[in-house]
Amino acid sequence: MWKPGQVKFAFEVKGYGPHVQNTDRRRYRQELNRETYLQIAGYRVVAIPYDDLEASPELTITLLRPLLMPYLALRLEEKEEFSRLERDILRIAVRSNGCIRPVDLVKVLGIDKRTAIKGLSLSL
Repeated sequence: MWKPGQVKFAFEVKGYGPHVQNTDRRRYRQELNRETYLQIAGYRVVAIPYDDLEASPELTITLLRPLLMPYLALRLEEKEEFSRLERDILRIAVRSNGCIRPVDLVKVLGIDKRTAIKGLSLSL
């Protein structure tokens, strides 16, 4: 999840097997309803194919960059300073092609898991 200002993004990595091949009509409806509930809650749901992440992560980055850049630009236009934690998270995200988890921050930065989760949900 990424919450820049008033916009909330929910990124979902979806594999072909569990989300398409092994899905019956009931599970398909549940998946669509869950996405609708997220949108009602104010999230922009972005589905990312697992196969693209595995085979060509640069394609995923190329597709996400123009979607997210306006929100990064707004933050920069506001002349808001990034905290040290936010700068570290951005640096790690760039090095890892944007794919980071709280456990990665715990290992690299030596911070508490709660701090990592808070940093990812509030600052990115």
